[in-house]
Amino acid sequence: MTKDEFYFYTTLATIVISLSALGLSIWNGYLSRKHNRLLVNPYLLGRVRLHENQFKYEIVNDHLGPAVINKIRYFANGININENDFSELMAKFFKEYNYIEQGAVIGLLSENSILASGTRFIFIKSSFPKDIDLDELYYQFTQKFKFTITYSCIYNIKRDFESDKDRL
Repeated sequence: MTKDEFYFYTTLATIVISLSALGLSIWNGYLSRKHNRLLVNPYLLGRVRLHENQFKYEIVNDHLGPAVINKIRYFANGININENDFSELMAKFFKEYNYIEQGAVIGLLSENSILASGTRFIFIKSSFPKDIDLDELYYQFTQKFKFTITYSCIYNIKRDFESDKDRL
């Protein structure tokens, strides 16, 4: 091997190694960006608590990123209704079960509101007399009322929360 061939092959090897390192750096940057996007994706869950004659339905942002609420749809008996009608129908429903008005909450999220990571939004909270079967109340509630929330993360990736599917 001549001196010129040696310099040619070492130069060629240097170029191949540096291009490989550049390619790996670009790939690593792509994977890091993808990981960061997934890391800040919110995930909403519905959490039901039936405890000591209290019925509570919370919406929880269970991941690291904030959830931006884009759209909320309310349904009663499968029919899409507005939030005022939804509140009134829920209040009538709970009155049928003799709920205790003091401390009762029917909270409604509004569009463009933000649920930070780990936030628990109390959607419904009410106490009932001891003779009420909360399991039956919960079953009747899920049969009658449903709602969906379309939300997005800071990267504008949209997801849907459905009250009859996304529960703990």
